[in-house]
Amino acid sequence: MKKTILLIDAGYLYSILRKEGILYDANIIAKIANDCCICDEELHKILYYDCDSFDPIDKKTGKPFFYLLKHQNGAKLVKKENKLIAKLQQKDLFAIRLGVLKFDGWTHKGKEGKPKFRQKGVDMRIGLDMAHLAHQGKIDRIILITADTDFIPAMKYVRKANIQVVIAKLGECHLTSDLTMHTDFIRKINLNKYRKK
Repeated sequence: MKKTILLIDAGYLYSILRKEGILYDANIIAKIANDCCICDEELHKILYYDCDSFDPIDKKTGKPFFYLLKHQNGAKLVKKENKLIAKLQQKDLFAIRLGVLKFDGWTHKGKEGKPKFRQKGVDMRIGLDMAHLAHQGKIDRIILITADTDFIPAMKYVRKANIQVVIAKLGECHLTSDLTMHTDFIRKINLNKYRKK
């Protein structure tokens, strides 16, 4: 049996499922994660990388972030509980790695402007965990749910440590040749079975 760890880039998985019209919830994520493994693999851990959801409210007024930025610059903001993360933490083998979400200005000025946020630290955590797994030398395979070419240096590093890299190809998503050339296996995952009937 190949000792295997699965790494999920949540932002990527969310964008694919949304495009395919598939509900993004803890049960679907867990099913997809388990379906990424085949019979000769022993799944040791599922690492789920995301940033804290940003639906903050003011502790005193209960007003949402959008309102506060325009009307009450000095308000103290608190984040609401991320229910998806809380549910995933209860699933077998899941470990959550959270980056942060930074406010990055407005889409445009005026009453219709919406706040922009930027994810920070998620890609770095994935790359560091891949390097750490390679350094430990205790696993045989890493399965990645991503299409981000930023992970190529980490993929090269783990392959030099004799760890095989598998990319899960979700539905009809496009994987660049840059990414696939640094992969040992591409595993197709049929998304049709996750659609509500």
